[in-house]
Amino acid sequence: MKMLYLSTNMQPNMATRFVFLLLPFFLGVVAVAQGVGINASGTAPHPSAMLDVADTTKGMLIPRMTEQQRNAMANPAYGLMILNTSTDCINLWDGNNWLQSCFQCALNPVISGSTSLCSGDTLNLSVNAPQGATAAWSGPGGFSASGASVQIQGIQAAQAGNYQVVLSQNGCVSTPASVSVSVAPALPQVTASSNSPVSLNNTIQLNATTVPNATYFWSGPNNFTSTSQNPSIPNAQLTMSGTYSVFAVAGACTTNTATVPVSVAVQLFQTFTAGGTFTVPPGISQIRVLCVGGGGGGASGHQGGGGSGYVQTGTYSVSPGQNYTVTVGAGGAGASAVFNTNNIQGISPGQASSFGNLLTANGGQVVTSVNGGGQNGGSGGGGSCNGGSPGGNGGTGGSNGGSCNQPFGQGQGNFTNSLTQFIRNNITAGAGGQGGNSSHSGGGGGGGVLINNAGPSGGNGPQSWSGKGGAGYGGGGGAGGYNSASIRESGGNGAAGVVYVEW
Repeated sequence: MKMLYLSTNMQPNMATRFVFLLLPFFLGVVAVAQGVGINASGTAPHPSAMLDVADTTKGMLIPRMTEQQRNAMANPAYGLMILNTSTDCINLWDGNNWLQSCFQCALNPVISGSTSLCSGDTLNLSVNAPQGATAAWSGPGGFSASGASVQIQGIQAAQAGNYQVVLSQNGCVSTPASVSVSVAPALPQVTASSNSPVSLNNTIQLNATTVPNATYFWSGPNNFTSTSQNPSIPNAQLTMSGTYSVFAVAGACTTNTATVPVSVAVQLFQTFTAGGTFTVPPGISQIRVLCVGGGGGGASGHQGGGGSGYVQTGTYSVSPGQNYTVTVGAGGAGASAVFNTNNIQGISPGQASSFGNLLTANGGQVVTSVNGGGQNGGSGGGGSCNGGSPGGNGGTGGSNGGSCNQPFGQGQGNFTNSLTQFIRNNITAGAGGQGGNSSHSGGGGGGGVLINNAGPSGGNGPQSWSGKGGAGYGGGGGAGGYNSASIRESGGNGAAGVVYVEW
């Protein structure tokens, strides 16, 4: 039978009434003079305890409240005890402060963040620190930091290794958590290139520099993607114009992203044989320009051949939609035939060709005095023979003309190397015209420029033995010469120049 024992210093009647009043509620409570026992066996409380609670299936609950609720209590009693649900710790009021006992520490740090890095990357680590807790970090090379997250920018191989963190809160210190950080050597920079601009229906060729053991990731217009280092895109269309991007990945490392603009165009060059306006096509940022001035006319009789038009080239940065005025120089007129005189009549030099205010090529020069030699130009005109043959040939590719007993014309110097920059068409130097072969021979005209082995040529003198004109745009006219008769044969006209633009 369970009994309730009360202190013996209570009055009997009072104790009796108290027992019968509380018995239904305190069955299992044993009260004696030295304390109170609560148990199911009726065992008296321990002599040293005012309250002795015993059970094998249940525990004892003390008041539970948040730290804010605890702090709101007015004048807590000395020794008051509560469970602080904000910290999960037992709190005891010592008359001045709340003391806290957390028993076994509930702080369990877990580190998160990327741990496989490349040299130069940024290390970001964080820990699940609860509110109010402090975090102390340590790592290689004497690294130390505090806070829930740490960052190391531009990490290097020497900073690889184990990083650990310890959490502390209200006297509770966690066991350390650690993570191993690896730092691989940085990858080389990637650069991208292409064969842009590309003609419609041709193949776009993309290229990236080599990164050992890497996988490449290309992207571009029309949802283009590729994992090849140097992908090709056949059957290029106008919608494929735009910017293509590539980066490479090797292990945990990623390179920079490189870009290259690609332009797909219906036309990749424009040839002007007459004046006009050049408009920069969409997507084009650079052009190459060739200007050839008009060739000089050939002299009459035993005089020199006309110089070819001067040749000028240039590469220019431009913007789509820009307009440039194009002027194409006309070829000069050959001298008229004259009777029984060496006077030169009707001859004229070649005119200049130009591309906006960026590039100008002057026309070839002509004979202006009796018994004049070959004339200057891109390629020099051939000198004449005053009694004899053959006349001097015109120069080729910027060289001086040949001579007989009259001087040659001077060329501008070798211009063939400057023609190799043009890739859309085959642009070459035209040959100088042959000197005449008569009793009084005229010189040949200076050679101009050919596009795909074609183009106008300077005019020949009228006779088979007259001087011949130089080949190509801007070719100089051949001199007429004469052969014992009194007529000084007319000279050939110079060829018109050309302006050629490609991109």
